[in-house]
Amino acid sequence: TKGAVYHHFSGKEALFQVVWAEVEADATARAAAARDPQAPPIDQLVTTVDAYLEVALDDEVRQITLIDGPLVLGLEPEGPADQVPGHVALRAFIAEAIGRSELRDLDPGVFAHLVGGLALLGGLLIARAGDPETTRATASGRRRGIATVVATGLDHEREESFFGPARRDPRVADDMVAALGGCRPQLLVDAADAIPRFDRPVLLIWSESDGFFGMAQAHRLASAFPQATLVSVPGAKTWVPVDDPAAVAAGIAAHVPVAPFTVASATSAPR
Repeated sequence: TKGAVYHHFSGKEALFQVVWAEVEADATARAAAARDPQAPPIDQLVTTVDAYLEVALDDEVRQITLIDGPLVLGLEPEGPADQVPGHVALRAFIAEAIGRSELRDLDPGVFAHLVGGLALLGGLLIARAGDPETTRATASGRRRGIATVVATGLDHEREESFFGPARRDPRVADDMVAALGGCRPQLLVDAADAIPRFDRPVLLIWSESDGFFGMAQAHRLASAFPQATLVSVPGAKTWVPVDDPAAVAAGIAAHVPVAPFTVASATSAPR
């Protein structure tokens, strides 16, 4: 009965905190189970946060942990984060990875707060959205970025080949930042002046669904070259070779003349 239940608790809030703790513990465990202990630390962190955002779609988690919880118990129902076992474990994990030079040398406590805050903020956005499913789909920056440039998506192996090195090795990330930071706009201005003087055949393979550079820009660029052939690829986005490699290969094969050749026999081959 209600009286028997409240006999064990000081009030409704105390009872709710026990329920909240059980639901939150289950959500956290489900998110942690998604990570691969053999993966690089940064991948484990990303996977765990992403998995928590997926768990946030669960009706019970949304209502109790992310909607009612903050209203009834506040944003720190277990006390300061530095005293919460989950946060302490996360900070220790990050500190160990930094010690092995697998993560940047940042303050582990601050890093842990950022990771935990990111997961909580993402969960709150999803739980309180009018359309949680759509919000969840856009909550992952990497997924959103891939969907912007690739129509067909990337399987895990190809995604790892593109993004894995920068996630695993800080030196690769530093080189990428340096390369992007070193790009000079004047190079594009100089190229625009030189294009009309380039009198060799040019092949432009362009995606019809490119969200950055539309077909209007493709035709404009083609008209600037004295000898340009424009091949449009329907359905593809910015990364045309990923979306439709066959179309790219066919375009190149049709554009580049094939020189005749003969296969010399073993006896007549030059020595």
